[in-house]
Amino acid sequence: MDLLEKCRAYARADEARDVGLYPFYPAFQGPSEGGQAVLDGAEVCMLGSNNYRALSENAQVIGAAQDAIALYGTSATGSRISRRTSPTSSATRRPSSSARAT
Repeated sequence: MDLLEKCRAYARADEARDVGLYPFYPAFQGPSEGGQAVLDGAEVCMLGSNNYRALSENAQVIGAAQDAIALYGTSATGSRISRRTSPTSSATRRPSSSARAT
């Protein structure tokens, strides 16, 4: 039996899911909106997502992201030493260096 055949034959996760004992990847009903989701018919706070505060749908956040992409592009494309120090990396470093000095 080769490795992939062994993987395809693995059924324990399916068996656990069939009897309600599989705790991973729960099925949410409908989209998560406003930091809320529906799980097993109950509305729950979506803390397992990077959108738990619902900011990815916020018009101000979307606009600020679009402005930043237009100004700086979509990637740093390398370390600061090999490309350059951008105004954003300088701005984010200043508060932490001044906090260490006190």
